[in-house]
Amino acid sequence: MLHGRIVEVRGRTWPSATVMVNGQSVPAIFPDGTFRFFTPALPAGSNAITVTAQTAAGETKTVRSSVIVQ
Repeated sequence: MLHGRIVEVRGRTWPSATVMVNGQSVPAIFPDGTFRFFTPALPAGSNAITVTAQTAAGETKTVRSSVIVQ
């Protein structure tokens, strides 16, 4: 979800996973595995968003997307 120049990333992962958005750690993952993260303000134009989740066992999943900031 785009809020001006800030992107709100919402998702669901394994409850015990760690999640990174563009290299920044998501501070809170709820017991059901859902999370929300707000990026810093992004520059105008096309921006890549990369979300990576990793379990304690080392399983990883990465999702890449792009957003256009006006």
